[in-house]
Amino acid sequence: MQTVFNQKIFQTILLAGFILVIVAIVIQLPLQPVGYAFYDWDMAYNGKNEGITLPLNEAIQPGISLMTLTTTFPAVPGDTIVLPRVSGNAVEVILNGKTVYKLGDFNAPTANLWNSQLFVMLPEPLLPENRLTLHIASSIVSTGMSAVPYLTSFPEASQRVMLLDWIFNALPMMTSGAACIMGLILLISCYLRRQWVNANFFIGIALLFCVGFAYDTYFRSSSGSLLQFLWTIKTIVICGYCAGLALMCGLEVYIWKRLKVSLWAAAAVFCASLLLLAAPDLYWFTLFNQVGTALFFIIMLVFCWMVFKAPQQSGWLHLIALLTVIGLLQQIYELVFYSALPNLMPYVITLSTLTIGINLILEYNRILDENILLRHTNNLDPLTGVLNRRVVKEINNRVYHYAVLIDLNDFKELNDRHGHMVGDEVLINFTNICRRNLRQDDLIIRWGGDEFLLVFAHISQNESGYQIVDNIIQRIKLQFSEADHNLNLSFSYGIQTLQDSFEQSIREADRLMYAMKETHKKEFAGKSEPSVNGFPPFNNQKE
Repeated sequence: MQTVFNQKIFQTILLAGFILVIVAIVIQLPLQPVGYAFYDWDMAYNGKNEGITLPLNEAIQPGISLMTLTTTFPAVPGDTIVLPRVSGNAVEVILNGKTVYKLGDFNAPTANLWNSQLFVMLPEPLLPENRLTLHIASSIVSTGMSAVPYLTSFPEASQRVMLLDWIFNALPMMTSGAACIMGLILLISCYLRRQWVNANFFIGIALLFCVGFAYDTYFRSSSGSLLQFLWTIKTIVICGYCAGLALMCGLEVYIWKRLKVSLWAAAAVFCASLLLLAAPDLYWFTLFNQVGTALFFIIMLVFCWMVFKAPQQSGWLHLIALLTVIGLLQQIYELVFYSALPNLMPYVITLSTLTIGINLILEYNRILDENILLRHTNNLDPLTGVLNRRVVKEINNRVYHYAVLIDLNDFKELNDRHGHMVGDEVLINFTNICRRNLRQDDLIIRWGGDEFLLVFAHISQNESGYQIVDNIIQRIKLQFSEADHNLNLSFSYGIQTLQDSFEQSIREADRLMYAMKETHKKEFAGKSEPSVNGFPPFNNQKE
């Protein structure tokens, strides 16, 4: 057993590694420069000047960090400069001493550029020798370029930027929309089931928090003042913490049917959130966020260990746990070493939670279908296949307007004379005749033994509506009597409009039916020559 468990873990790790490699290739390939690439620069940052090679990120300093990158290049084919993934909150592009592009406020750099792809069309032809300068201002996380800028033609640049925007902006937005819809569906399912402390509730909450967390991936030319930016980024990161916590709660309830480890995690998340809220500025927020991320990583690592130790769990659950750990590791590596790799954590946690949400909805639908099938089976008469009287409590008087109670005449004598097998065939044949004459919305209910209740929908409660019902019953009666002339088949019935009290309406239909049945018995015994018309005048009032 332990060997099988270890094999599953090993296979899951290989699959997660393969997926991570594929994702890295998909993300990194469009970031590779085309045309003339600007690798080598002179950097002025934090009082030092040195030559560097991009991509490169530097830790920010207290206050606003300003980096200046300068390079020279010859006249080469191309009219558009692409700046993919600027690590900063404001950028200015200067070509040969003239500003050709500027985005953000350098006095209050609050633009969200880390996931954006900028392209700058050159206003003039290139000189034989050109000087390109980038000014990058940062107020949070790091300063630099996470990908290599390059010079190319406008058609090539626009296509590359469109692809990168789809990967880094459109895809997160679509995922956020799906997460929002999925979260609301899960919460609505909890409301309908009147069950709140379950996996659906926590995963639904996690998905809604993921929507807030994913906001960090969206391009914004400004987030207001530095104070507004501080509280925006605090809210975004705390949404990420809460999304991870809710995901953990949902998985623990799903696997272990309890909340135990998650309570400790909730306390840790609460402390980490308080620490972030106490950050006086963006610089201290960046430092505190490293502590909170490391703490949260430990919690998630412990929980993922629990997932792998859980008995008889699906491989997709192990895969999600492992990918979550990989995403957390990558985020810590990003914060500690300021790497140029894209931050995968918002994608990992949103897609992981979406996967769990989809699985929960599929399970919910499966259980719902099973319950509907079971309920439908319990509401069916096993002999005739029509409904039994359990469904009466679900009949809506606003939809169904007439009830006809039917009793097969002399059915006991028929059973005694011809046997129960013939009697069963008569019952089945009667219901088949009713099916052929009734509409799809009408109901056929086996009331008990040889009694049946026909319920008619959407028929006016007036003389004309009564006549419609009576004509249907007469047609059924004729076809039933002609089914087997040797058995002399017939039935008695009572028609009654459905009023506010369904029970009272059925009692009245029962009274009318037995009145007709008594007349049939007298005629059959030869005690009464005249036949009695079994169709009482229309009366939609209660007696």
